[in-house]
Amino acid sequence: MSKSYSIAILGATGAVGTRMIDQLAKSDIKVSKLCLLASKRSAGKILVFRGRHLKVQEAFPESFDGIDIVLASAGGKVSASLLPEAVKRGGCLYRQHIIFSNE
Repeated sequence: MSKSYSIAILGATGAVGTRMIDQLAKSDIKVSKLCLLASKRSAGKILVFRGRHLKVQEAFPESFDGIDIVLASAGGKVSASLLPEAVKRGGCLYRQHIIFSNE
């Protein structure tokens, strides 16, 4: 039996975040739960994953409770404050690497 994963996408409404959602939808990865996370400004938007309409939630440290995998493409300040929390709470992290940054 294949394992299914609880996945969070931080920065879900951005260009890279929406691409992550599309690629995950096309994959064979079994997803038991998908949390779409973003800033307060983007919270409430509706995105589609495998035919399901999911509401984007504002990201908080507790958003990562029970999450197996975190895909992150949020800005540097958001990532710096939230990603350590995701790891503390047991999530395996993949972060988009930014080679050039003003931060």
